[in-house]
Amino acid sequence: MLGLPIGNALAFVFSGMISRAFEDTVVMGHKIGWRAAFYVALIPGLLCGLGARCSSGARAGSHGNSRISARRSETEIRIG
Repeated sequence: MLGLPIGNALAFVFSGMISRAFEDTVVMGHKIGWRAAFYVALIPGLLCGLGARCSSGARAGSHGNSRISARRSETEIRIG
């Protein structure tokens, strides 16, 4: 229940620390500053996305009883 507010507070604190650490860093003629926090967050985001893409999770329709799913399809309402 407190995960979201605590996560937001930690993100705010750490992004500020990263921004201050890189505020005078110049790359290709531009100061990085606040952009460094996005570059740091990019790495775990790409790793999580790659892991999700390569995982062999459950496929759609591969769970549950086939009789139940057949009954569900009969009771669906189609619009249009």
